[in-house]
Amino acid sequence: MPLLQLLCLSGNVLNLLIYLLPYFDGSSSVHFLRAKAIANLVFVESRLFELLSITVTIHWQSS
Repeated sequence: MPLLQLLCLSGNVLNLLIYLLPYFDGSSSVHFLRAKAIANLVFVESRLFELLSITVTIHWQSS
């Protein structure tokens, strides 16, 4: 997993953990920020399949 992708993953997970604190329960903007963090997680991890596809293709071509 590339470094930038790993940083995005860890940042989004930390955001979700912070937004789960009881202090943020009543905030309507936190609902939006939670949804945004989840969408970012889905997008970043979907790029992992693209990276895997490229790696497999390069491996097959070199064999």
